[in-house]
Amino acid sequence: TGRFSNGRIPTDFISEAFGIKEYVPAYLDPKYNISDFATGVSFASAATGYDNATSDVLSVIPLWKQLEYYKEYQKNLSSYLGETKAKETISESVHLMSIGTNDFLENYYTMPGRRSQYTPEQYQTFLAGIAENFIRNLYGLGARKISLGGLPPMGCLPLERTTNFM
Repeated sequence: TGRFSNGRIPTDFISEAFGIKEYVPAYLDPKYNISDFATGVSFASAATGYDNATSDVLSVIPLWKQLEYYKEYQKNLSSYLGETKAKETISESVHLMSIGTNDFLENYYTMPGRRSQYTPEQYQTFLAGIAENFIRNLYGLGARKISLGGLPPMGCLPLERTTNFM
């Protein structure tokens, strides 16, 4: 399903704090349908990144495909709630994103491709352009409350501390 864990993840805790539901289902989980997704759904794929090459490293769902699922979801939501209510739901929903770490950890610092094409600063600019385009696409689809989580201090992550890539 692309979900990072079969346990609870940050979006689940956020949803619960808002009083919506305890668990935000993955869009690709066959146990759920549009009635479950009407109050929250996750399109995320663990280990993906902005860069399509990052999703290729671990064969996960790329960001562009997640956006296609989101468009499909919007059509299904319109059929389920009606167009007006679906648009209101989308515009009032919080769209949370936490992405980018794997672009560096699983791609740039471990695979030779991007590192031979870009300096770290150039790669940051490349990723920022993809992020900007993605946000513009989300906005064009009606999303108005978008949270783009920042990257943590990657040098402090256990993987980095043990492999010392950075």
